[in-house]
Amino acid sequence: MSLQYLQKSLQLRQQQYGENHVLLANLYNNMGLCFLRQMKYAEANQYFDKTIAIRDALNEQKHPFYANTLSNMGMCFLYQKQINAALACLQQSLDIRLGLFAPHHSDIATNYLHIAQCYFEQKEYQNTLSFCDQALRVLSGSQSNSLQAIDLFNSPEPVRLLQTLELKSKVLYQQYLLDRHLATLNAAFEHAQTATLLIDELRRGYRLDGAKLVLAQNGISTLQQTVSICIELYEHTQQLDYWLSGV
Repeated sequence: MSLQYLQKSLQLRQQQYGENHVLLANLYNNMGLCFLRQMKYAEANQYFDKTIAIRDALNEQKHPFYANTLSNMGMCFLYQKQINAALACLQQSLDIRLGLFAPHHSDIATNYLHIAQCYFEQKEYQNTLSFCDQALRVLSGSQSNSLQAIDLFNSPEPVRLLQTLELKSKVLYQQYLLDRHLATLNAAFEHAQTATLLIDELRRGYRLDGAKLVLAQNGISTLQQTVSICIELYEHTQQLDYWLSGV
């Protein structure tokens, strides 16, 4: 939806309803999303703030759209490396969603993933792993953290699942660089391999340009991560298969 269209619609809604109306809250949120996609984070948060102000005035602090806007604000702060502000917004959004939705709702998994991303930026790897595991349990519909419990081909949010697998592989690799435990490195490799399998499956089914871009970005990142892990595994074990996988 274009920003120009939203601005025209906003003018009409303001004339018809005034400022404190739920339809304006929705428009402000959508305008904020437009700026977020353009990486204009300050402008985006200005519109998200307006959304929150309207819903506060309407006593809609427990509304799912309120949680959505808080999540959007959290991502703006995350992209700007304002991690504490991001965590505050994302945690508040999560608390609302946990009170509204079943535990395996995909929006809850999204919150867990984004909170994990914040902790990764802060190099708090145990917290990152904890929230990645919570996201994976939601996305797999399982209470197990085992990769074998994940149905790669029937996830309700396959891109979120891919991002979570990739992030967990990254944090396990960083943890390995600290503890030098082969088991940690093997776990990083297994998650990277699983992410690669999911990328291959998604490429067969996705046709939208935006989805292809996401997959391309994740594919490059996962490949780079896998190469680094394979080189480390070869140096650790001297098994040629790892070297060949990495090159």
